[in-house]
Amino acid sequence: KVLPYLAGIIPFSALTAVQDAIQRKDLMFKGIALRSLVSVIVGAIVGVSLAYYGAGMWSLVFKQLSEVAVVTILLWRMSAWRPSFDIHWKGFSDVFNYGKMIAGARLLDVVAANVDDLIVGAVIGQRELGLYSIGKKIYLICNDLLVGVTQQISGPLFSKANQDRFVLGKMYKTAVHYCAWLVMPLYAVLFLFSPYIVPFLFGAQWVDAVWILQIFCCVGMLFPLYQFNWSVIMASGNAKKSFYYSLLRNIAGVAIVSSAVHWGMEIFVWSQIIRIVFSILIGFLFLQSIVDFNYSGVLLSLVPGFLTSGFVFLFFNIISALNVGYVYILVLNGLVSASLLLASYCIM
Repeated sequence: KVLPYLAGIIPFSALTAVQDAIQRKDLMFKGIALRSLVSVIVGAIVGVSLAYYGAGMWSLVFKQLSEVAVVTILLWRMSAWRPSFDIHWKGFSDVFNYGKMIAGARLLDVVAANVDDLIVGAVIGQRELGLYSIGKKIYLICNDLLVGVTQQISGPLFSKANQDRFVLGKMYKTAVHYCAWLVMPLYAVLFLFSPYIVPFLFGAQWVDAVWILQIFCCVGMLFPLYQFNWSVIMASGNAKKSFYYSLLRNIAGVAIVSSAVHWGMEIFVWSQIIRIVFSILIGFLFLQSIVDFNYSGVLLSLVPGFLTSGFVFLFFNIISALNVGYVYILVLNGLVSASLLLASYCIM
């Protein structure tokens, strides 16, 4: 009963696709934030009101429909672009040939991003799948919060280079430099505090998921070397290259985790680090033909992030060795870690 009504979201999304792409291309993120805020407020009012009057699950359905309707209205008000019936088949052919490669690459990404859960559940067991899901869920939430915005703006920013190898290479190294400085220390803090975070959020029965989250934190610390590769390849305007990049890294990633699962849960989780390293190396191979690229320059851009993370680990272990109460150690570690991060970002 609910699905036909939720399907109404599809035409609304189609009506906003072009205007949304134009806003993102022109870096009009103030307008994007405004429409998101207004739609969430309107959706919340609709949902809560319907729930109050006993609408049940329909309150959630109409909440989503109202949100997407408000976004559509605001986008059409903000954007000057309007569709016309002046159809150019050559333009359609160019867009279709480009779009099918991008759609294929995205489909591969979606499948590869979720295949590890299927493998754990099918081969290792349901309990292990629960533990794995907890660790991965916290990592994905942090990943969306930390790098979600940079992924949205990196594509439009890199496109400003107009496929100039030198300019694009400089922009790429700068993006890696600042992203690593921001992301690596935060994942270091999450690594150290995960024994407290997991039981607090999910209960003591999930404490066995701590080491899984810590390994995903190591994956996250490598993410700055990986997250901009797709955007740079897209900025080069070569859709085939984007597809082959996605194909190779996803085949390699699935092959790695599929092989590792036969050695048990621990090896399987550790294989996520090997997977991200292979993805980074494959990305570097593709980048060499697109940007003015050298390995030493990219690795040097990680130095501030590594140093800040190192200080976080050092002070955390020093404080943890003090002969004071558990609560004092936790509070002191939190204050010192926050101070280190704040000092580092002020320098940045």
